[in-house]
Amino acid sequence: MKVGSLYQINDCFWFIFSCREDAVLAEEFGVSSGPSGWYLNNGPTQGHVSIFPVDVVFMLLKQDGDFCEILCTDGQRGWIRGTKEYLEGFIPLEEKANSL
Repeated sequence: MKVGSLYQINDCFWFIFSCREDAVLAEEFGVSSGPSGWYLNNGPTQGHVSIFPVDVVFMLLKQDGDFCEILCTDGQRGWIRGTKEYLEGFIPLEEKANSL
C-alpha cells in the first residue's frame, strides 16, 4: 500500500479503531459485539471500535509496522490491521479504474 493512495474494500467488513493501541490489542484478544456496540475481548478500549462495510473508499494516511492509519470517505479516521493477508481485501482505485 502507498501513503496518499485511495483503496476500496473488496470483501467482508473491517474493524476500524480510534487509536493504534486498540488495533494492537484487538489482534491479540479479538473483538466481540455487545448491546452497546463493538468492544475488545480484554475489556474497555481507549477509544471507539466501529466497522466499515464493503465498497467504502479510504486513503492510507500512515503505515506503522503491521497497522495502517486511514481516512474513510464517510469521515471515519482510525487504524486497521495492515499485514499482507489483510491487505488482499483492498483494491487500489487506480487498479480498479484500469480494469474497467
